[in-house]
Amino acid sequence: MPPRDAVTADDRQATVRPTGASRTVIIHYHLFKNAGTSVDRTLRENFGDSWVGREGEDGALKPDAIADYLRRNEWIRVLSSHTALLPEPHIDGVRVIPVVFVRHPLDRIRSVYDFEHVQDVETPGARAAKRLDIGGYIEWRLERAAVTGDRSVSDFQTFRLAKGSDGGRPLERALRTIERLPFVGLVEEYEP
Repeated sequence: MPPRDAVTADDRQATVRPTGASRTVIIHYHLFKNAGTSVDRTLRENFGDSWVGREGEDGALKPDAIADYLRRNEWIRVLSSHTALLPEPHIDGVRVIPVVFVRHPLDRIRSVYDFEHVQDVETPGARAAKRLDIGGYIEWRLERAAVTGDRSVSDFQTFRLAKGSDGGRPLERALRTIERLPFVGLVEEYEP
């Protein structure tokens, strides 16, 4: 990750398009276990009924689907989604402000484990977290990643952010995405 001050707020502002738009929409890319529930609570408190949560029907909410949904629902001012994929959509007449929070990967993995350890569901992850200590859980997740492509603890944030840029290795694309986004928050510095 580049130093915190490598990209200034002025540099980031230039990427929020289009200018002169008649409507502004915040899209919160709610990365799993990255303070998203707290961020959503803050957004709901501030935007009330113009906040909406939406997930993709096939596990991914792609930019074209986001754009279509926002065009059909002009009352929305904030959309939050675990499954929304970057890059952010470009919609005529709409200024889109993408919001993403990132977290230290080890802290995030601990949070995933703790969440699944107490979660009252029968998913493979929840079952594994209940029967394994954190070291065993991480090994299980990494083995699963090699077989199924599960990214729950293996480069999760890099994988998601890499979708926001083209060309190069995933880490290079993720860093370019961070550099061009108008806002990338750090979970460790977020105080709801």
